[in-house]
Amino acid sequence: MRQKTCSIFRFFLWINFFFVFLCNGQQTEKTIALQKSIEELTKMIETESNYDNYFLRGTYYFTLGQLAEAQTDMNSCLEINPQAEEPLCYLGMIETKKKQFTKAIHYFNSFIEVKPNSYLGHLHRGYTYLQMNNWEKATTDIDFCLSLKPNDIDALTYKGILWSQQNKCKEAIVLFDKVLTQEKNNEMALENRAFCKASLGQNALSDFNQLCTIAPNNGQFFFNRAVYIINTKSKGDFCTDLKKALSLGVIEAKEVLQNACK
Repeated sequence: MRQKTCSIFRFFLWINFFFVFLCNGQQTEKTIALQKSIEELTKMIETESNYDNYFLRGTYYFTLGQLAEAQTDMNSCLEINPQAEEPLCYLGMIETKKKQFTKAIHYFNSFIEVKPNSYLGHLHRGYTYLQMNNWEKATTDIDFCLSLKPNDIDALTYKGILWSQQNKCKEAIVLFDKVLTQEKNNEMALENRAFCKASLGQNALSDFNQLCTIAPNNGQFFFNRAVYIINTKSKGDFCTDLKKALSLGVIEAKEVLQNACK
């Protein structure tokens, strides 16, 4: 059973690393407010195309996951003010989301050259190095962030993920516990703590259950719980989870559903 648990852990990491979503298309109040703000800024830009309007609209586009629009606005900011620093950080984050990691690092390097002690610059560059599996450089950036903010939720989470990738799951769980003490429903910490518990043969079902409760529109969480239940022979209606995951767009659930729920 231990061997199966480790296999599922690796599978989870392959399909799930930093899974990002925005309410599965649902119009939340925040989304509606941001879209309204974008419309207002667009009208303002027609008559006053200044740096502040482009930058603010770009940040709203980024929050909504409209990366092409965000990138255009941040480039407009640099055309207006080539010495501006903040757009460089956003352009780096945009390229990271697009998985254009080399381009992202270039932007973060440019930003950090101007602001060498920037917490955000090092945090986002460390996050990008983490996705590139460059453990050494990721560690340097994340440790720098923790030296500035020892209890910061994001830096602790990234450090935990970094350790989990290096087979230090016991140490990683300690960090995820610290994050969850501050923010009990932090999805990234819960998800990765569950992976670590599974890899160590510990009971991770409560973490998977919590994820499904707090994020009922994230099909990946239901898929993860189903696969965990199947592999560990835990109690739970994994067929219902697989059907829900499939209905929420997780195509991997189809094959598992066909094989496990005959």
